[in-house]
Amino acid sequence: MTLLNVCILLLSHGKELLLLVISDTSNTETPKKEKKTYTVEEIAEQLCVSKKVAYALVKSGQFAYVRAGRAIRVSKDSFDKWLNQN
Repeated sequence: MTLLNVCILLLSHGKELLLLVISDTSNTETPKKEKKTYTVEEIAEQLCVSKKVAYALVKSGQFAYVRAGRAIRVSKDSFDKWLNQN
């Protein structure tokens, strides 16, 4: 673990010594993975259409998608390529 900003304060009160460590780890978040798929709901939002229209578009075969059980995931690369051509 890497701490970016560490501040150590030594406070004395009579014969007692207090060690206070303050660290800032807000910039050490792991980067998010880039999305590789969209949900049908995300397709609908991007195109400003209803989910029903988005489902019909997905099933029309104009871009690649896969089913995982009942869930449908649309290939981001395939959809983005299709979107940029239209």
